[in-house]
Amino acid sequence: DDQVTEEQVSDQQVDEAPSDESGGETTGDDTPDDATTDDDTEITPIERPLDAVAVNDVGAGIRPLLSWSAVDGATLYRVVVVDADGAPYWAWSVPETEVFVGGVENAELPGALVVEAMTWSVAALDADGIPLALSDPAPLTP
Repeated sequence: DDQVTEEQVSDQQVDEAPSDESGGETTGDDTPDDATTDDDTEITPIERPLDAVAVNDVGAGIRPLLSWSAVDGATLYRVVVVDADGAPYWAWSVPETEVFVGGVENAELPGALVVEAMTWSVAALDADGIPLALSDPAPLTP
């Protein structure tokens, strides 16, 4: 018979919340500095890069050209546009130091458009995808 009885269910072990060395419960927000994975591979926290990407002023428009200064060692730049609520709206990766919102200049072509106040930022990445520098958020207006 394949039926599970109430007694069998109550006998099963229930996973408890993980605890830290002091016996307290832990959550995802209080990972220790020397965190490891299940296979004991050490996780090295990535610190915010010390360098900053300098972004250029952007004029108003529904498909503005976003541009920034080159960063030594960067092979790729990742651009992210977020809406007024801080939710990601559009992202693009490019080896150059400029890109139109939506990926193309012509507003008649498909792609993202700036239709409300937003912000954008850019991260400079090396050949391994490691961040070298990050810009502060900059405003976009239609």
